[in-house]
This record gives sequence, C-alpha cells and structure tokens, in this order.
Amino acid sequence: MRLIADEVLITKYQRIMEERILEASNHKINCNVGYPGGSLDAEVMWLEDLGIWYYPRELDNKYWNAFGMTKPKEGKGVSITGEINFPLEGVNRSINSAFVENDDKVFIIHRGRMGGGKPGVDQSLFRNNYRGEWYEFIDNDKISTGALVGSLFSVDFAAQIAQFIKEYSRIKNLGGQPVQDTDPDDDGFSKEFGGKRRGYTVSDIIEANCNHGIVVNSCVEYLKSKGFAVKNDVNRDLVLLDSLNRERAIFEFKTDLSTTSLYCAIGQLYFHKRIESIKPVYIMVLPEGQVSKIKNKLRELQIELITYELSEGKVSFIGLNNLLANIT
Repeated sequence: MRLIADEVLITKYQRIMEERILEASNHKINCNVGYPGGSLDAEVMWLEDLGIWYYPRELDNKYWNAFGMTKPKEGKGVSITGEINFPLEGVNRSINSAFVENDDKVFIIHRGRMGGGKPGVDQSLFRNNYRGEWYEFIDNDKISTGALVGSLFSVDFAAQIAQFIKEYSRIKNLGGQPVQDTDPDDDGFSKEFGGKRRGYTVSDIIEANCNHGIVVNSCVEYLKSKGFAVKNDVNRDLVLLDSLNRERAIFEFKTDLSTTSLYCAIGQLYFHKRIESIKPVYIMVLPEGQVSKIKNKLRELQIELITYELSEGKVSFIGLNNLLANIT
C-alpha cells in the first residue's frame, strides 16, 4: 500500500468519507462537543444502528473527524471517544491517520496515536492491545505500519468505522493496565476488530480484513441473545460456554475461501486445542459460497461448518441454529 499525499485526492476522499457516513446516519443533532482544552457547538451526525456520532471539520492543518459513542442530546454536551484525522496535504506523521491505496481501492490506516489526558493512554497502549490488522505501507521516503480502519468504497464502510471507534474506546479504557493474553469485558468476551481474508487480489484481501470484527461480533451478539455465555482470547476467535463454564464449542472465522485461509483456520483450531472434560465442537465460519467440497473435507477432520452473508454491516448466519441445537 502507498500513502496518498496529493492535496486534491486527500480532499476528495475526505468528502467521500463524510458522504458515506452521512448516508448511514439517522439524523443530525445540535450539541456541544467537548475535547481536551475546550469545546465547540456542532451539528453532529448520529448513526443509531451503529451506535456512534460523527462530526467533521477542517481544523488548522488537518481534516478533523471526531467520533463518540454516547447519543447526543439537543443542546447538551457530549465527549469525543476518538478521532480519525488526515493532513490537508502531503505527509504529516504527527497526524494520526492517512489514506492509502492499493490497486484501485482506497483504505484508511491509523498510526496508533492515542490521547485523552489519562496516564498510560498512549501509542504503546494502542499497539500492545489493538486486535485488528497492521499493514506496512510506503510512507513517502520510508516504510511505516498502520492499523487498518476501513475500505472507503466498501458497502460496509460505516460499520467498519464504527467497529474501529469501539475498539479504540476499549483500548483507551484500559488506561495503564498491563497487557494480558486475554482482556475480556464483563461477560468474558473482548470485541473483535479487523479481519482476515476474502479475495484473491491483495486489495480484496485487505478489504476483507476490515470485516472480520463485524462478523465475529454479530455472532457474539446473536449467541448472547439466545442466552449463551461466550469468551475469547488472543488465540481463539470465539468460545461458547455451558452453565458450568465448560467449553462446548470453539469458533474460527475467515472472510474468504482461499486455501491459505482454510489451512490457517484448521491449524488454528487444532494448534490451540485444549484438554477438556467434555470434548468441544470445533466450528469454522466462512462466507457463503461454493463450500460443499470444503464441508465434506472438514467433516473428515471433525470440524463443523457454518456460513454467513454480510450486507451493509448486517450479518446473517446459515446453519448456526441447527448446530446450536445439537450442541445443547
């Protein structure tokens, strides 16, 4: 991937970003946006389905894109959760984000800088705890790494942005806590972000990486709605627990049907296999497609298969209910 430094293109993609998020918003709310050192009156976009608000403006030497997770109230104050900012032109590594391109696709990367005034909330906290994907990109005269945020022209762009802001919030709330192998929320599951692979070109693979967290978290929310307890750790996407806290099912999610991803998923399921009093069911989750041959081969390996369809940030799972009935 290559960083975009041209002023005209940066402005163009900033405007497209604003338009794409506006399309997903429900309405605008006049409120007072607070930030370290001050506040301003603003008309923010509220995205009800995604649980975030958004406010863009040009500020000093950057395009300032502020986001929050608390629904604003008319005329009241609201705090910023995180920002995705771009330089007005050129390369400015002190600004936290950038547009990058690969083939005919445009992506947003984040350099990992964090703020907020709390001790321990800094770049090292982000880099040590971020659960998404990092990519190298040509950064003018050097190679840099950035956290993948989203694919600008994806139909799921707004959902990708929302996932990133929620992941940013999760990390920021860790403060100066030490890095752990697991960092669960109250019910044992840490929200995923980022993703794996879907396509067969480099840009398609990167684009699919933006959707992994959307799929995993949709599955988590569905399982919770059915009364199941879940958890995850750094090696396993999702673990379903019974009432005695025993592991009953292990899920591995992939967002493409390439042989590389399939082999990786099989290896992850078996490499991190643990001795349990009750043998858990091993489950691979793949995008809907030509999976009949894959399903037969997985059965030989004692791995179950369910598929999903993703459209505009909404995920539906095929075969999940039947599998749950057999597990329980």
